[in-house]
Amino acid sequence: MDKNVNQASCNIYKPCNGDGDYQASCNVYETCNDDEDYQEACKVSSARLSAAGMSHNGATGTGKTGNSPGQSQTRTCSIVKTLPVMTILLNISLLGTVIFLVVAVSDLRVSVDRLDQETALNLSDLKLSVIQLDKKTVMSTAYLSNISAWIQQIWGKSEQGGIAEETPVPTDSRTAPCPAGFKKYRKVCYKVFDMEKPFMQASATCLSVGGGTLAMPRDADINAFLFSLIKAADCYKNYWFGLHDLVQEGKWEWVDGTDLGTGNYSAWREGQPDQWGDQDCAMYRDDRWVDGACHWKHPFICQVIP
Repeated sequence: MDKNVNQASCNIYKPCNGDGDYQASCNVYETCNDDEDYQEACKVSSARLSAAGMSHNGATGTGKTGNSPGQSQTRTCSIVKTLPVMTILLNISLLGTVIFLVVAVSDLRVSVDRLDQETALNLSDLKLSVIQLDKKTVMSTAYLSNISAWIQQIWGKSEQGGIAEETPVPTDSRTAPCPAGFKKYRKVCYKVFDMEKPFMQASATCLSVGGGTLAMPRDADINAFLFSLIKAADCYKNYWFGLHDLVQEGKWEWVDGTDLGTGNYSAWREGQPDQWGDQDCAMYRDDRWVDGACHWKHPFICQVIP
């Protein structure tokens, strides 16, 4: 065999490290005609084999095991493949946690809103009860004051002998004059007040004028007389008179505490009282009665027993 070819073969097998490589080198060079080339290849392979053996023995003697590059690459590839899966699982867990928190917060907000609504309703009911109680208290006080004034008037007349039993009194009787501005009809004096006030304040004003009350038209004749006073003043306005259902809704009574049905007379306009909202006080509209909210401000009619 040509020497140059043998030399090329020797160069190829110089980097061999293992036993197989060494043996292969020797096998290749067994066919060589040049003994020197065969010996050189065997020497190179033998030297590399001895170095590899020393490295292996040294690692075994210290108790450490060497890792080949292939094993490291395999582990790296496994870790790289596992990372996306772990990332997906982590994102799913975080998304589930966020959804749970959103639902929990929404439920809490709904519960708080319901509690606020219930609290507002309870407060409204309580306020309404207090207002109704105040109305009843004011009316009860007015009743007591009116009764007290009437008792004093009757008692004073009894002491003076001013009451004549079964004795009719003419409409224009001058024996018991009315307060200034009042007009008498059937022993009772009436007056229209142009000032506009709520029902309660109007009642208090009547009480301050000779212990009077808001007018109580108990029959058609008195009702007609009162409407004549209204026409003389201003028939386009509404006027309070002494009828209400503040004590019990739907049960209308006069300001002296007697029921409306006692005299079997009423002059309600058609469809009235409609009991809409807090319309608990009666007023004139033309010559008929309608109900209205007691806090509205209107002129009013007072009556006084002289």
